[in-house]
Amino acid sequence: MRQIRETLRLHLQAGLSYSEVARALKISKSAVGKYVSLARVAGVDWDTAETLSDEGLEARLPPGAAPRQPPARP
Repeated sequence: MRQIRETLRLHLQAGLSYSEVARALKISKSAVGKYVSLARVAGVDWDTAETLSDEGLEARLPPGAAPRQPPARP
């Protein structure tokens, strides 16, 4: 969830482009777009995201918004 919060902070508060956010966080531009779009649909702007806990932010976004964890290797 921290990655979503940081994505929103960099894009919405700092005004970085999707490409700049992706480069800073080492994620794809499409992931940045997905997180920003999900937040927009949920009505979450940076002021709202800043006041929410990680659990609260996750609850406000549609299911599937959290980044996938790589499978554990045997």
